Amino acid sequence: MFGAVGVGVISDKIFKAKRNPVYVLCSVLVVGAFIALLWMPNAVSAAIVLFFACFWLFGSFSLVAFSAVLDVGDSSSSSGKGVAFFAGIMGLFQYLGSGLSGIVSAAVIEKYGYHGWLISNAIACAIAALPAVLLDKDIYSWFFSRLPSCSNSRNPTL
Repeated sequence: MFGAVGVGVISDKIFKAKRNPVYVLCSVLVVGAFIALLWMPNAVSAAIVLFFACFWLFGSFSLVAFSAVLDVGDSSSSSGKGVAFFAGIMGLFQYLGSGLSGIVSAAVIEKYGYHGWLISNAIACAIAALPAVLLDKDIYSWFFSRLPSCSNSRNPTL
């Protein structure tokens, strides 16, 4: 609940109602939290990091689960049938993904342990953010403008 409200406020006040930058920010923070959990010295610090990881995770979930429905569905129609249909499709895939993730998580934990599970979650979260980075021209240009230049004096097109 706190994540959904917090991310909504961040989206509206800081990013002028753009959801993609907030989703990418939440994903980066969740990846950082999962990696930080690998080195927590005690249960209290792990609980604090886990609280913030859930805050950002549920915040990004609310952007996808609730806001995307309005973007894709026809929310301008008086019947709202497009919104309801898309919400149902989203729910279907969320439940399927949740069920499959339990099977995959169990296999990863059995084979690689807790640390392997945290690393696999960090990788999955980073992969989930890639479409938002690659499809949003503002994020794409901001991110790639900060990478070191790969120019070559003999071939400036590289």
